[in-house]
Amino acid sequence: MKKIILILALINLNIFFLKKIESFLLDWNFTWTLAKSIPYISLLIFGFLLMRLTKKIIPFKIQAVNKIIMFVIFIIPFSIGFAINPIYEGDFSKNGRTIVLNSNYSDLKRSDFIVLSIPNCPFCHESISHINLIQKRNPKLRIKFIILSKEIKELKPYSEELNKEIKVSLVKDLDEMLEFSAGKFPTFLFKSEKKLWFWSNKEFGTRAKDFIEKIQGDKLIMG
Repeated sequence: MKKIILILALINLNIFFLKKIESFLLDWNFTWTLAKSIPYISLLIFGFLLMRLTKKIIPFKIQAVNKIIMFVIFIIPFSIGFAINPIYEGDFSKNGRTIVLNSNYSDLKRSDFIVLSIPNCPFCHESISHINLIQKRNPKLRIKFIILSKEIKELKPYSEELNKEIKVSLVKDLDEMLEFSAGKFPTFLFKSEKKLWFWSNKEFGTRAKDFIEKIQGDKLIMG
């Protein structure tokens, strides 16, 4: 019985601190995909252990009933964790578009990773914590926020939240950047070896972040 109580306590801690566990793993340089996955995988492991312990203590004579109850016990920790901290369709996404850079876009100069934003955009501001962390994990990555506005006052809300190493500027060629964003903000652009990858907010999941960090890491290794 003590083991069951311990497992239940660990399940509750896992669910309550799920986001903090993810942040801790990111701070320890786990990939974005692993950091996102491990807290949910651990709930499945705890569910399995709870199922095994319960089966030993409370055996059910009817085999069909036994299987159903054991499966419910196994899946409950993950189900509760998922309900409180849901996984959305784009969380693990890498979907996006790629073009060959034939033109010298003025807004993209001297930058590797660009975030296209607009004033008063809640989703753009929500992305800032992840962008700050990407910069912290990849200090050599040149990141820029481009605000699609002509009003200099629109820079301040972003510059106050972003790491000081991240540049913030007003758009130079509005039509070009609107073409990339297709009216969806934020839009994330990554430039490397004459190629440009770009993702909408729903497409920029953990696998896309891992993709950027892998290419950036390969660049540093190659010198």
